[in-house]
Amino acid sequence: MKERATNANNDQHGVSVILLTWNGEALLRECFLRVLTEIESWSVPHELIVVDNGSRDGSLPYLESIRYANDGHERFTVSRLPRNLGFGRANNHAVMDARFDTVLFLNNDIYLESGFIEPLYQTLRADAATFAVAPKMLRFDRTTIDDGLRFARYYSGLF
Repeated sequence: MKERATNANNDQHGVSVILLTWNGEALLRECFLRVLTEIESWSVPHELIVVDNGSRDGSLPYLESIRYANDGHERFTVSRLPRNLGFGRANNHAVMDARFDTVLFLNNDIYLESGFIEPLYQTLRADAATFAVAPKMLRFDRTTIDDGLRFARYYSGLF
């Protein structure tokens, strides 16, 4: 989660959640409703932006089928990219549309523990010198910490 510098587009306090997917229909069907339910329970002002990175599977029809609640309100927005722009560029595209001053980046294969956002958000807001916070990330076995090194490649001695 990262707090952005204030600009005219996102000067409201709250969390813009950006969830990126690419040909991820199976993962969306497995994980997305739990993510959506958790986000909708937050007391922190929020929005959910789903970025489809040029999917060619059934991701978009699935998202459209659950986009609106029974009462007709939009639960999340979908940003459709015409082709796969890659992880960084696709997330940057969505950040430009974010309404709030804090951004939480998620992948489509995530499971959120209930109540995780409040301590992260409060920690970030408590001190203006705090630039970013991150939760403990566990693999799906819920015991192994995911430190990101499994797929890391180092091309130089600099970290």
